[in-house]
Amino acid sequence: MSTTARLRAYRTVVNGWVAGKLTEADIDNFVRARWITREEGEEIKLLPRGDQQAADQLMQRYMESA
Repeated sequence: MSTTARLRAYRTVVNGWVAGKLTEADIDNFVRARWITREEGEEIKLLPRGDQQAADQLMQRYMESA
């Protein structure tokens, strides 16, 4: 999987989680499909729902490490 595809998947999961559109089961499906890692999935699940600032900070850290 390309870096761009991985970044898009990660961003989709983070934004979907924060917006309340994704459940923990949805995130686990992304992990099983290997679109995100297990560690990334667990980190996303710790984000508070509705906190876009926390999501932006997490995305910034992810982009710096990629």
